[in-house]
Amino acid sequence: MNAARITIFVVIALAVALTVNAVLLNIANGPRDPVGQLSPLAGIVRLPAPVTTITTTTTTTRPTPVPPQRGEGSQGSHQDD
Repeated sequence: MNAARITIFVVIALAVALTVNAVLLNIANGPRDPVGQLSPLAGIVRLPAPVTTITTTTTTTRPTPVPPQRGEGSQGSHQDD
């Protein structure tokens, strides 16, 4: 008796699942309108013209440091006052 109930439940669940899938697929297919053809009720949306802006960038140059020559620099000879 228990196996019969399980079998009936599985058959009913399968039938419900197949019916729901068929209904959802039919709804998802929608109307058979040709692609790219507008209906008279469709409004044409006009977008504003794109605004182009020109940005200028300025670059500053820093002087390249010159390496100390022989006898100069932190290890060279310095006279303290």
